[in-house]
Amino acid sequence: MKQILFLCIAIFSLTACSSDDDEQIIATDIIVGTWQLESNFEAGDERSTECTRQSTITFLANGNSTNVDVEDGTNNNCETTNGSFSWENVGNANYKLDFGDGEVQTLKFTFLENNTKFSIVLKEAVVKQAPKQETFDENAQKEFLNGAKIAYETIITDFSDNDNKLTTSKPLLNKEIYNQFN
Repeated sequence: MKQILFLCIAIFSLTACSSDDDEQIIATDIIVGTWQLESNFEAGDERSTECTRQSTITFLANGNSTNVDVEDGTNNNCETTNGSFSWENVGNANYKLDFGDGEVQTLKFTFLENNTKFSIVLKEAVVKQAPKQETFDENAQKEFLNGAKIAYETIITDFSDNDNKLTTSKPLLNKEIYNQFN
């Protein structure tokens, strides 16, 4: 089986910020707060833009999160998409992010510069697999072999008559096989 492995490594550096300096957040986890994208590296190349650096993620103490994704749009405009997900600290700076619809990721966060920044390394592997092989039960195997036997006998009988050409069995053959007999 041939496998194609695509490895994409993206490193996100996000910086903590607060929407209100007077507001005091009592955090039970280091990740609680609002974080703004500072840089985005894919395969060692910086991919963030003026637009994408406006993206934010807010982790709430209750395990919920909101995100504002800002992407480059048309006509040099930034396009914004809002989302939400839940999060859970599963230990050793690993966080489980549940985006709903069965999409769950556990990521390792590295906190930097007195916990004012964090980075995430995403490794996404895409493997192409051969189609699933179907198995025939015993009855299906017998039916298949019986049909193959009938087709074989029809072709041989048709070819072995007096003209040595295939006439009645032509619909059973593809063009390449049919031309070999005629």
